[in-house]
Amino acid sequence: MKRSPKEWDFTVSPGPGTRLPSGGLYPPYGHIGHWEITAKVAEEMGFSAPGSNILCDAAQDPDFYDFGTVAAHAQTHDKADLCGPDSVKRTAIIDKAIDDYVGWVGAQFKRCVSALEKGNVRLSLYWLGYVLHGVEDLAVHKGITNGEHASMTDSPDFQAADVALSSVYARRMLDAVRNALGQQGFDRLRNHDGDGKLSFFEKHRKDIHPGGWDIDNRSGEYKAAGKRYKTIKPPPEPVRWDREYVLSRVLETIQTNRLARLKAMRPSLPALSANPHRRFEVLKPLAPMSEPAKWTILVYMAGDDRSPGGIEYAISQDLAEIKQVGSTDSVHFLVQTDDATGTASYRYRLRKGTDLASDRIERFNGDLNTGSTKTLVDFVQWAHHLFPAERTALVLWGHGSGHDDQNVYRAVRGSMSPRTAARLAQRRLGFFSGTRRSILEQGPTRGYGYDDTAGDFLDNAELRKVLLQVKEILGQNLDILGFDACLMAMIEVAYQIHDVANILVASERTEPGDGWLYNRAFHGLADLPETTPHKLAGDIVRAYRYAYNNDMTLSAIDLEKVPLLARRISAWTKVVDPANFHHVRRSALDCSPRP
Repeated sequence: MKRSPKEWDFTVSPGPGTRLPSGGLYPPYGHIGHWEITAKVAEEMGFSAPGSNILCDAAQDPDFYDFGTVAAHAQTHDKADLCGPDSVKRTAIIDKAIDDYVGWVGAQFKRCVSALEKGNVRLSLYWLGYVLHGVEDLAVHKGITNGEHASMTDSPDFQAADVALSSVYARRMLDAVRNALGQQGFDRLRNHDGDGKLSFFEKHRKDIHPGGWDIDNRSGEYKAAGKRYKTIKPPPEPVRWDREYVLSRVLETIQTNRLARLKAMRPSLPALSANPHRRFEVLKPLAPMSEPAKWTILVYMAGDDRSPGGIEYAISQDLAEIKQVGSTDSVHFLVQTDDATGTASYRYRLRKGTDLASDRIERFNGDLNTGSTKTLVDFVQWAHHLFPAERTALVLWGHGSGHDDQNVYRAVRGSMSPRTAARLAQRRLGFFSGTRRSILEQGPTRGYGYDDTAGDFLDNAELRKVLLQVKEILGQNLDILGFDACLMAMIEVAYQIHDVANILVASERTEPGDGWLYNRAFHGLADLPETTPHKLAGDIVRAYRYAYNNDMTLSAIDLEKVPLLARRISAWTKVVDPANFHHVRRSALDCSPRP
């Protein structure tokens, strides 16, 4: 017997030839299914009882009405198993399967939108739940073929980690839907107070499922595919999609749908920026600067923090501090904000002596996911396009996490339950047991940019991915990478970024909520734009020391020297006593409280 995630208290008993069970009143095999997963996410997002009832019921229905539609279940056609050594043909089949899946999700979402526009909230909720089925299946199926799925004794539908991930994907999908429909439209769904799930006869209307169930005549094909798969020699290479890539395409499709509707409904909508992945509205059209400035200082404020006593208050405080210095022709201070309580995020070019609203250049309506790699890359690309400079400093402002797993859970909790937050943090950090021992055995991963509303953050691998793209955009390394965040001055972080930035400014300990003292740190830059990166990094550290009277830590690290340090650490580990080293390592990593 296997256990599902503890918080759901369901037993998972694998059975051959089964799909992700539908759940409901009598979950097959006592397993968590689409009903339970959808119910958890609907509760987290604040759906009414009848609204949740419709979503949960609809999330089961593709297993009955679209059983034979592989796209509805995030799967690949069995033809991929029959390609033998023809990798080109196999790749083409897999690519088409991904396209079909993204198209299927988009088509169901259009039905959701159409019903909402016609005032049929109940039917709109039904199609939204139908969409959630496909998104949840992406986490567990990963593009698997019917043949392999049906032939497996250890079914992928019963893998606890992937089942937990399906709820994360459903949450991300609902966040995208909220952005696509707008808060008002989303609230119409969320606050539905009419009838609950559609009846059997309602579902068989000509505008819903006129053909009725297909499970009765397609389940035999599914089982036959499993038997056929076992006869293929040599066994086919398993089909596995890149889930994050596929999900990103799905979410982009939802957003594209939103932009198309807005364009049709509001022809006079302010122009959208031409940069890739853009969803910001241009408030103040600007042409790119004709000559590069000496410095551009970019501050990426990941301030979506719903925890009591969180850091959101510091956004306005630090904007005011930067405005005390202000942009000039030679120095640009560009800031992108995101918070938990506002209805929009903004991009600023901060100036001295102006009101804050007049410094806004672009606006993002809805929730901006600062934990997404695309959001950060897009900000840098936008800034470099409009305000090029000879030297660039990027300051990542928000929550950072070191070895302390409690910081991770607290930072990503937001409006989610503590159990859900822990599950999400565990999924992103790559471990699934809540014990301190297992955390230490597998080793923690560090992260930055926690976004409570989106339930997302940038881990170190994603951060490196972003900074490689930033280097390509700038055509050179960042001169300074700063973390106005906790616990980021670690050798592991420095090693990840040593070839994409020249200087790292960060704290090895936690930072106070007030963070950096921006007006003092950058005061000299406005008067002396020729300031070198080493001098500016020193100014930032000295301002921090002034602000906290030497009670906190902040350092400037020459990243060019990090590879040598890494080699010496590696050599040292080979000569120390292994038992002592293991004990010291475990003690250093163990920041969780003792019983």
